[in-house]
Amino acid sequence: MKPWLTRGLLFALAAVSLWKITVFVARSWVLDPAAVPTQFEQGQHVAIESLVVQTLVPAALSEADLLREEVEERSDDQGTWNAHFAAWKLKEGESPMRTARRIQQLAEEIAPDTHVYVTSRNELDVDLRIYVAKRQTHHLQLIPSLSERVPPQTGEPARVAVVVTGLGSDGPLGQKILEHTLPLTISMLPYRPFTLRQSRLATVNHKEIILELPEDPITNSEMLDALLAVPQATGILVNHLPESLPVPHLLDAGLYVLDATGEVEGTVLRTAKHAGVSVLRTVDNLQGDVDEALLRLQHLSRSEPGLVVTVNASDSACDTVLHWLANTDPSEIRPAYLTEVLDVY
Repeated sequence: MKPWLTRGLLFALAAVSLWKITVFVARSWVLDPAAVPTQFEQGQHVAIESLVVQTLVPAALSEADLLREEVEERSDDQGTWNAHFAAWKLKEGESPMRTARRIQQLAEEIAPDTHVYVTSRNELDVDLRIYVAKRQTHHLQLIPSLSERVPPQTGEPARVAVVVTGLGSDGPLGQKILEHTLPLTISMLPYRPFTLRQSRLATVNHKEIILELPEDPITNSEMLDALLAVPQATGILVNHLPESLPVPHLLDAGLYVLDATGEVEGTVLRTAKHAGVSVLRTVDNLQGDVDEALLRLQHLSRSEPGLVVTVNASDSACDTVLHWLANTDPSEIRPAYLTEVLDVY
């Protein structure tokens, strides 16, 4: 081979090799963000955790009471991090929204790399979420201390629907609940010894009936069979987010879904809502000593046209709630069926 041809061939091979190395480096370190080292971002998370605990919380929540605190390890394609949740009860007279805005302002001043979002689930409670990049590092729930002096009623009385859950297993207990003259909504468990009998009795006693899904995951086909096992059901109560819902059947039958999970609305429920299924959410699941919870309902009734609460038939709170509902001022709170609350939205 001629010398000039050999030199040209070697030069071409070197150029191709250099081009391939350049492309590899560009794709790995420039074009693909997932390949960039995440030590800096991980350091940001650690710094934010320290900042919230040592600075923001003492500055804004020094007089608040910590009700609940949880830490959950989460992961994505770039690694793992700790997501913190804390529920704080503020002192009486302190506004949750005002406190949340203060924390938001402090975070913007001393941690400009964070994003702080403030939302209100109702007229009382406020949620504050802190993000670093796309990762949520903190979720603070701010709860007010309520005064015994309830604001004056304006407009029409609020409709309050009490959903009594867990019926179908205990005959005498179910009979006792169904004898109440209040317009209650009864949540029936399928395939229990007294489900069919109490479903029929509920209809005779002018109660609304909904299907209560079991905790164990079930398929859409099993859900449809469960609906057949609870005659006259107008909707489905969800205590745990299911993997899916039989949306076409819910639409055809005009059934609604009651979200009693107490969690952030999941993808399944959002999909059902976007498809046209009516989805209601409970304000609270009442248990044990419910005096403060009932006070919250009275405060919320001043701003919400319709409220939904659940209480298990076997819980000590059930008698307290039903007695309270039967003795509320009808000009302020009107006992209602679940579908009546659905009508106000």
